[in-house]
Amino acid sequence: ASGNGGRPFVSSPRVDSDGESVDPLGLKNRDEYLSNPLVYWAHEWALTQGTAEPIGKATKLDVSRTKIDSSAIYAPTPKAQNVRALVLGGFVRKTSIGFDPIRMETIKGVPTHIEWALREWSIVPMPANTDATITGVKSALRWFADQIEDEPLLEPEEVDGWTFYPADSKGQTQHED
Repeated sequence: ASGNGGRPFVSSPRVDSDGESVDPLGLKNRDEYLSNPLVYWAHEWALTQGTAEPIGKATKLDVSRTKIDSSAIYAPTPKAQNVRALVLGGFVRKTSIGFDPIRMETIKGVPTHIEWALREWSIVPMPANTDATITGVKSALRWFADQIEDEPLLEPEEVDGWTFYPADSKGQTQHED
């Protein structure tokens, strides 16, 4: 999620689908987070009591009054590379933060996390905060396409009587009818 898959915009103070807001300047553990900068798929760490493997690591975390931007590197695992392909293909473009609330106040009628600790951020199919989006994917795709000269023909895979034809970097399958 950066040079190899877009630039994640991971949070903003927008009121989310839970009816809450997270103040970006309320982040209290930026340096601690960056010492173990976890990136997951769909907050799996929370669903597995912390046993899920991360799909990447954040390489920066920029905090401003209006947003939190990050960059990350995908892990060299099959799952992480699958998520990377979903991002590069434009199938998934959203992010979400996983955090521990420290202090909340109601501001202009909205429950707002004014102090909080970041545990991880995730690439997600449906975020609570719809502002949180991975940008720059088109330029990353152009860069990636420029690196490829000739792709080798990928072999089809037989599974339970079905034949799966892999797609090339342009999304085309390489098979004869």
